[in-house]
Amino acid sequence: MKMVAGGDRRPSELLEALDGLCFYRVEDWWTYELCYKKAVRQFHKEGDALTAEFRLGTYDAEASDLDRVHHDAAAAPADAKFVSQVYAGGEPCDVTGAPRQTEVRFGIDNMPSTL
Repeated sequence: MKMVAGGDRRPSELLEALDGLCFYRVEDWWTYELCYKKAVRQFHKEGDALTAEFRLGTYDAEASDLDRVHHDAAAAPADAKFVSQVYAGGEPCDVTGAPRQTEVRFGIDNMPSTL
C-alpha cells in the first residue's frame, strides 16, 4: 500500500491522488475491481472471456464523507482509524433481492502525516 504524505491536508485532499485509477484484488476464483469514485465490481475470467460478473455498486457521494474519520475498536491494531466510501445500487443479491452495496475503507496510520 502506498503511503501518502499528509501534512495538514484533509483525507479527501489526499485521496484526490486516486482520481481516475482502478485497483484490483484477486481472491481465489474472483477478481474485485475498484475504480475510485466510480464503481466496484466482482468478476471471473477464463482466458480472455468474462464468465461471471456482478456490479457491487456505484459511488454514492452523499453517503461518503471522506473527511469524517471513523474508529474501529474491534480492528487490529486497536482503535484503527479510517475514512470510508460507499458504493450503492449494485445488482440485486441472489439471496435477499436487495441491491448490493460495498464500503471501501482507507486506513489512517497513527502518524498524523500519512493516509
